[in-house]
Amino acid sequence: MPAQTTAAYSPRIRSLVSLLVTMAIAAAMVLQAPAAEAQTLLPITSCTFTRSGDTATINWTPTANDGADRYVIERNRNNLGWNWAAVTTKGGPLVKTNTVAANDAVEYRILSRVGNAKSATTTCTETGGWVTQAIWYFNATSGPIKDSAAGNFDGTTGVDTHPGTVVRQGGSVLFDGQPGSIVLIPVDGASSNFNPDGGQFRWTTKFSMTANQIQAAIDNQVDPNTPATSFNLMQRAFANNSGGQWKTQIVVSGGQAYAQCVARDGRGDANGGLVKDRSSVAIQPNVKQTVRCEYDDEGDRLQTTVNGTSENWVNAPASFLDVNPSGTTTCGNGSASLGDTITIGNKPACGNTVLTPDDPFQGTVFFAQVEKSS
Repeated sequence: MPAQTTAAYSPRIRSLVSLLVTMAIAAAMVLQAPAAEAQTLLPITSCTFTRSGDTATINWTPTANDGADRYVIERNRNNLGWNWAAVTTKGGPLVKTNTVAANDAVEYRILSRVGNAKSATTTCTETGGWVTQAIWYFNATSGPIKDSAAGNFDGTTGVDTHPGTVVRQGGSVLFDGQPGSIVLIPVDGASSNFNPDGGQFRWTTKFSMTANQIQAAIDNQVDPNTPATSFNLMQRAFANNSGGQWKTQIVVSGGQAYAQCVARDGRGDANGGLVKDRSSVAIQPNVKQTVRCEYDDEGDRLQTTVNGTSENWVNAPASFLDVNPSGTTTCGNGSASLGDTITIGNKPACGNTVLTPDDPFQGTVFFAQVEKSS
């Protein structure tokens, strides 16, 4: 067969070249065209949660036209970090439940999602049931001891005129058992936040002690010069403060150390103004202990719970009054605003007298929390 000339293919070649040019122009136009503006993903308008037993219920209100296709809930349990907790598709119920031990501290937050995009987070506020008044996680290694709840009740460490240090370890604080090894949290003007006010009230502390620290407490040798049988972990006000006192302390009995909850009404122990409840579970070396003290001001009774094990309620004396520490009282050599401070690691100063070395706590505290039932 005779060879075909290039001229015979020229129409086809021209057609192919024209098609390629057209495609190239079209591609260039696409590349040069401005990208469609991405829709802004809006955060949740508001979020709340309630707790009942081991169940938390989270409710939220999305923002109109938020651009989301789902909502993701995250939680921070016992300050162990934020993790995924639940997800719900947009258009579904605006409520989710989450299982969390009643003895655990917990925070929730929520965000809008679509694809891999996510909005800013919205913090969920606890309402109803037990409401956190303040919670201190001791995350910062310097600066104020920050309150992670909405009240911003921040604290400080140490007292310049007293020996002792607080070692801030980023998630915990170490107390050395000296009078100045203390965290002081002013609550002036916020008595209703930190008093039972005739209702239900509880305070929680998570701590640990080494074998040597436990033995020092058992031997009454936290301070060898001042033997003691109890060591203050967390409290508001002094023993004879006007309106009373609430506190958690470590006590020694039968050669072992235990957590104990205490409430006073301010009339003096000998006058029936004291109720206390000691845990039946001895403190073990290097084991984190979450001790929760719950005071029912209406029923005049107190209960201690350690790592989920609750003791029986202890009824206060029949004549017991309300536990409502006030801001002022006369103590020592002058007037002291003892009820205006929550302390961790030791008791507050008393009037013009110094912090005494007879019962400072020696060990590590991971968080402290105060709650009220609404």
